[in-house]
Amino acid sequence: MMQKSKRKKGFTLLEILLVIAAIGILAAIVLVAINPNKQIESARAAKRKSDINTIIKSIGQYAIDNNGQYPGGIDTGARVICPTTSPPVGCVDLSLLSPDYIANIPEPDTGYYYIRRNSAGTSIEVTHPKDSIWNIGGTPSLDLNFASNKSLIDNASGNNLITFTRASTGTHIGEDGLIKTAAINEPRFDHNPITKESLGLLVEESRTNLATRSEEFQLAWTLASSNISQNTIIGPDGNQSADGVIANTVNTSHWIEINPTGFTTATNTTSSIFVKQGLGSAARLLVYGTGNAMHGVIFNFSTGVATFTNTAEYTSGGGVTTSWGAQDYGNGWWRLWVSGYPDTAATNRRFRILLSNESNVTSFAGDNASSYVHVWGAQLETGVFPTSYIPTTGSSVIRNADNGTISGTNFTSTVSNTSIGSFFIQGRGGLESTQNGYGRFIGFNGGGVAISRELLNTRIGIWDGSISTQVSNPSANVVANISKIGASFNSTTRNVALNGVTATGVSAVNIGSTFNQIALGRNGNNSNYLNGVLSRVVFFSNELSTTTLQALTQ
Repeated sequence: MMQKSKRKKGFTLLEILLVIAAIGILAAIVLVAINPNKQIESARAAKRKSDINTIIKSIGQYAIDNNGQYPGGIDTGARVICPTTSPPVGCVDLSLLSPDYIANIPEPDTGYYYIRRNSAGTSIEVTHPKDSIWNIGGTPSLDLNFASNKSLIDNASGNNLITFTRASTGTHIGEDGLIKTAAINEPRFDHNPITKESLGLLVEESRTNLATRSEEFQLAWTLASSNISQNTIIGPDGNQSADGVIANTVNTSHWIEINPTGFTTATNTTSSIFVKQGLGSAARLLVYGTGNAMHGVIFNFSTGVATFTNTAEYTSGGGVTTSWGAQDYGNGWWRLWVSGYPDTAATNRRFRILLSNESNVTSFAGDNASSYVHVWGAQLETGVFPTSYIPTTGSSVIRNADNGTISGTNFTSTVSNTSIGSFFIQGRGGLESTQNGYGRFIGFNGGGVAISRELLNTRIGIWDGSISTQVSNPSANVVANISKIGASFNSTTRNVALNGVTATGVSAVNIGSTFNQIALGRNGNNSNYLNGVLSRVVFFSNELSTTTLQALTQ
């Protein structure tokens, strides 16, 4: 009789799946136990992303049903979406979307959601301020994200805490890369004209454009063997406002110039003009004085380089050229500028644009019909560097300074203890009229206590009028590039970081007694202007460690 063999029983598919599920659950429990905060934050971030998508889709559907119109209150500058309780002043009420387009308006676990539209009104952006800065430094008491929000709204409180004034209009680069005009007391949020990147809040000192008829060259400018073709092409402002300069048929030099009122002293001045190539290969910007004393530069359209050459043409009669350059504004337009003076005694100064032909020769015969260079936006200002364009007509025009300040109860609600705190600042510092000044990123009081760009472009420090804690970073240039700055202080020490490089534990005078305001891009007494952009300003009510400052600024 044959014996039955015993069959070995295996696992069923169901049993295997149950084991895998159990292992997954146990693994998740272990991960949460190991790093619960990270898991919780990850879940909250996922919810915020879902909320943002839901809000944008509901507004899109609302616009489809309402002839392309968005709900009221959505502007180009970011504003808080009103929460159900304690809505901040000026928030955007989206309750009309519920229940037809959305069951209810989502609210984040912390802070607020922000909403803005682009300048063309073709898209909506919803954001939340929780990012790496909050994750590394903790929750701040102030977060001014000028580059992202393009508004003065504080991310931490949802309110505008800044008193901002500028007693004139002012120009800046819009998000479409074109030159825009901001109204009196309207903040200017600047952009890169080529990449369209949002740079932040533009802060400049007051300047005057002495060159009249800055876009009307046929009216105030002297023409030598040249003619003006008016409003022939699109200018850097997007309008048909740029002129062409035509050389006549005489074999000679061809130029246009202006002799502005007030352009007679030995003060260092900066001349600038927007140029676009016509038939000529280069543009020459020259400044003349009595006896043909001069200084100037040549701009080569093919290379995009402005060049000062130490020849008689540019140093005749003791002329001095201190600095020069050219900035690309897109669509073939460049802003050419030169600083200096013809000589220390020169009077009757003139601002001249000299033509060249396709062979870069300045003495030639034109055809009396073709533009050899296109011009727009002439500017002559006292100072060693150019500032934003100031349009003029029949007389000189002043652009007043940008003054933004957090003071009074807005300050005390933000800074609970003036003897301890930390700043994170992202921005680009400009130059100062004196060249030896200290451009301020943040002013602490009405005097010299500030976070500032020191004498070198690569040096950042906290200055209290007698003692400076500073860090030098040779790889940084806070004038040419957007930099990240960290600063912390208590009653006895202060620490500074610049793009990941730190200076630590330096003894200093207690600045708490003089920390009574936050002046944006200047001293509180309206001096030492940044002449640059503030992309972001964040304040923490505690003293961050040097390790944290380094992490924030890397």
